[in-house]
Amino acid sequence: MGAMREAMLREMALRGLAARTQRSYVGWMARLVAATRVPADELLESKVRTYLADLSRRGLSSSTLNQAISAVRFFFDGVLHRDWWDWELEFGPHVYKRMDDRGFNELDLRAMLEAATRYRKDVAPGRWVIEAKRGRHPWELIVEPDESLRILVVITAYAV
Repeated sequence: MGAMREAMLREMALRGLAARTQRSYVGWMARLVAATRVPADELLESKVRTYLADLSRRGLSSSTLNQAISAVRFFFDGVLHRDWWDWELEFGPHVYKRMDDRGFNELDLRAMLEAATRYRKDVAPGRWVIEAKRGRHPWELIVEPDESLRILVVITAYAV
């Protein structure tokens, strides 16, 4: 986890979490990253939910499962501050042109966001690339979260 591990430890120390809790949370995140083979800061909810469901199917106790859930929740809320999947969507003017050019609509965009497989920082500051599929074809959506208004602006979308 590297830099993300250090950021997580820093945030937990700031909040006064016990050393044992810190070790546990970092351990859960390391196992999640190893199981999904996706860097911690690029994980999406669908991968996390699948991982947690697998843990549940393995018959872990509810307290152990809650510990894993708490670790993941802390990482996403406390370290990444990424809760924008629940924000209102807004579409930039460019994406409407692309809808016409590339034959997709707002419902297709929402479905791609729901089924996204991962995300990463874009080369443009403040923007993110969302990797998704439309049918069987890989697509990328460029989004720009507006923290102050809690809006996720979709800039463009294209097949890869």
